[in-house]
Amino acid sequence: MFQQNTAQEHRQNNSCANPVGTTGEPLLTGSRADTRCATGDASFNKHTVTEGRGAHASGGSTPGQVVQQNTAQKGRQNNSCASPLGLNSTLNGGRVDGRCVSKDLSGSEHTVTRTGGARTEGGSDVLGGVTQQNTAQEGRQNNSCDQPAFESFTVNGGRADRRCGNRDRSYTGHSLVESEGARTTGGSTTGFNVNQQNAAQEGRQNNSCDNRNTGGIDPTGGRVDSACGNGDRSHTKYSVVKGGGAETTGGSSETLSVFQQNSAQEGRNNNSCDNASSGEITLTGGRVGSKCRNGDRSDTEHSVVKGGGAQTTGGSATAAVSQQNSAQEGRQNNNCADTNNLDATITGGRAHARCTTVDDSATLGSAEFGGGAEAAGGTSGASLFQQNIAQEGRQNNDCANLNNLTLTTSGSRTDNQCVAFDRSKSIGSVYQ
Repeated sequence: MFQQNTAQEHRQNNSCANPVGTTGEPLLTGSRADTRCATGDASFNKHTVTEGRGAHASGGSTPGQVVQQNTAQKGRQNNSCASPLGLNSTLNGGRVDGRCVSKDLSGSEHTVTRTGGARTEGGSDVLGGVTQQNTAQEGRQNNSCDQPAFESFTVNGGRADRRCGNRDRSYTGHSLVESEGARTTGGSTTGFNVNQQNAAQEGRQNNSCDNRNTGGIDPTGGRVDSACGNGDRSHTKYSVVKGGGAETTGGSSETLSVFQQNSAQEGRNNNSCDNASSGEITLTGGRVGSKCRNGDRSDTEHSVVKGGGAQTTGGSATAAVSQQNSAQEGRQNNNCADTNNLDATITGGRAHARCTTVDDSATLGSAEFGGGAEAAGGTSGASLFQQNIAQEGRQNNDCANLNNLTLTTSGSRTDNQCVAFDRSKSIGSVYQ
């Protein structure tokens, strides 16, 4: 069974150039393949009520093999872009580009927004194994971009670029925003392996970008770049914001192995970026780069912000388990360049990862309540390779923590940079 199940509710949702199957992109020799997706709004809302039932994507089940992409996006500014499943690409002197852009320039006054959140459920099987990408994004400024699962990528003198961006320039005054959050659940199997990427993002400024699962990249004199960015320039005044939280649950295998990446991010300015799991990277005079950035320039006055928390649970197996489990609740969490079970060989090449969040925050006469963060790994009857990370907020960095890494370099360079800014000022406020 090969499926792509996508549900989008409204306001600037992009689900773009996401092939599913065994060959996500064509074989290229001196060729070029381009993908460009863009939405614009220049929005302003005043004295309005917006209610939505949310987005729900559910994958089917079968006694045989299940290969699925299940994506649910609710809206404002969600991008799920250029994320093949079962990708197998070969580039010889060629070029592959993917660009996704969302713009809003938003302002809201005296408004009420109630949403049903986003939910995705992966199908299960009995005998053939499960290969899935399950993504649920609720809204304001979520990016799930260039995340191949179970990939094989070969570049010889070629180039592959992925760029995803959101911009909002948001203002919210005298408003109520309520959400039921984002939930994603991966399918299970009783007969074979489980290969999954499960991501749930609730909103404001979540990035889950360039996180490869069971992948292989082999550039020779080539270049592979990924850039993901969110901008907000947010100001919140006399408002109430309630998040429904983010939750992701990975599937299990009763017979063989489990390879998973499970991420849940609730909001303001969470980054989960360039965390390769069970991957292989071979560079000879080549370059691999990832850039992830969030900006906010936030100011909050006489407001109440309540988070629903973040929770992720990994699957289990009777054979080997290789997992990355991350839960981030918000303000300014970075989970970046934490490779798990990675095999990298670099000769005269370069591999770098940059992750940045900026807030420039000021809080006056406000209350913030966090729902906490929880990450639970799976169990195994054989070998077990896991990264389990839970971050609640303000200004948590979990970066460049390599787990079971095999790295061979020769005249090469590897860079990891993770930065979080706040410049915070709080007067007459409550944090709990």
